[in-house]
Amino acid sequence: MSKSLHGKSYADLAMSRADAEAEKLIGIVRIATSIILGLSIIVMAQSASERSAADHASAVLAAAVVFTYFLLGLASITVVRARRLKPWMSWAFGIADVALVLANLHIAALLRDADSSVMLSAPASFFAVLVFVSQLLRFRPNLQIFLTVLLVAGLGLATLARISPSLDASDLEFLADNFELPPNIARLVIIAMIGSICILAVWRARNLVWDISRQSEVNRNITPFLPQELRSDLSDARLAYLKKGRSAEVVVMFVDIRGFTALAEHIGPEETTRLLTGFRELVVNLVQLHEGRIDKFVGDGVLIVFGLDGSLDQAARNAISAAEGLGRAIASWSRERAEKKQQAVDVVIAVHAGRAIVGAIGDEHHLEFGIFGSVVNEASRIEGIAKSLEMQIVVSDAVFLAASINPKNWQDLGSRQLRGRTAPLRLFGSTRKGPIGEVSSSISEIS
Repeated sequence: MSKSLHGKSYADLAMSRADAEAEKLIGIVRIATSIILGLSIIVMAQSASERSAADHASAVLAAAVVFTYFLLGLASITVVRARRLKPWMSWAFGIADVALVLANLHIAALLRDADSSVMLSAPASFFAVLVFVSQLLRFRPNLQIFLTVLLVAGLGLATLARISPSLDASDLEFLADNFELPPNIARLVIIAMIGSICILAVWRARNLVWDISRQSEVNRNITPFLPQELRSDLSDARLAYLKKGRSAEVVVMFVDIRGFTALAEHIGPEETTRLLTGFRELVVNLVQLHEGRIDKFVGDGVLIVFGLDGSLDQAARNAISAAEGLGRAIASWSRERAEKKQQAVDVVIAVHAGRAIVGAIGDEHHLEFGIFGSVVNEASRIEGIAKSLEMQIVVSDAVFLAASINPKNWQDLGSRQLRGRTAPLRLFGSTRKGPIGEVSSSISEIS
């Protein structure tokens, strides 16, 4: 799941698709701009009453620039549709845009025998802004920075590297010609196109924000269905790490509602759903308070793990505290239910420590995080013993040893032979006590 069929992560493929879409969109902008500017050149040429040789040369230059810009747009669309776009091509197209702008301004000044320092007065300078704004459709900050520096440096060298501070007659004539009616119309057309590109960029950014917000909403709603290990980071790199698996010393806890099947049949589906919702909320709160993690809920049962990110001794202490706290919390909740004329609830809690395999299992169709190994199977069998002995909590000696706690206040259940285990396992239990089933705290340190 960390890699696609093409050997790239899905994030890389998403960026490649975004680059292709941006390049195609910029190509469309180039073609649309070329057509509109080309029509404007034709209209202004036909409306001009007199045309000098310089005017004719300027018109030819403008037509050549527009046609070249059209070809750039056609080329970018072609490579995208052919699925031949490479990362370097975006740089090549961007550099070509800037080079076209700089060459247009410089040659326009030369044709009128004017100094390059006055070339920004030409309508073509607005074309530079149009080309620059169209780059905003890309998602490449490095390319945008490079093109900005390139354009500013080119314009700076051409307009500021002037020895004489005065303007000659050719310069003044160039300035005057570029503020007549046709150049001003060209400016208005280009400004309208710049505004259109800005609208397009804002519209595209808004759609992107909407898509991200929508996906965030979906992810938020999916999160409660995921194990805690899969909630914070579902990147390809993180999933690849989790799917490798690892061995860890952990403490496992099984919690099960005693007599749930008969209880559910008695109270009906609606009340059963409410009961399970309250039960799970109570368990989650207690587990989080003691730094445990919910591995999975299965009906009325829950598998909890302690020590995934910490030491085994602290995990064992947390698990014992969580078991006793959960026993008291369930007893209190059961009393509240009884006061409301609802069915009482009791649980069975089994706690065991050992080495387990931790990791994510599955593919792109179904993925789950879990713990596997004999410690999980043995904890499940300890739960069965707890049920048969009418114990509320049963803890293996492995947990007490890991926690350095003397189980002197616990009932010694002796050594039990578990199916699938070679050596017997010593168990300690705690029964329900008091009118509301409270379990007295029994943790005492070994001095």
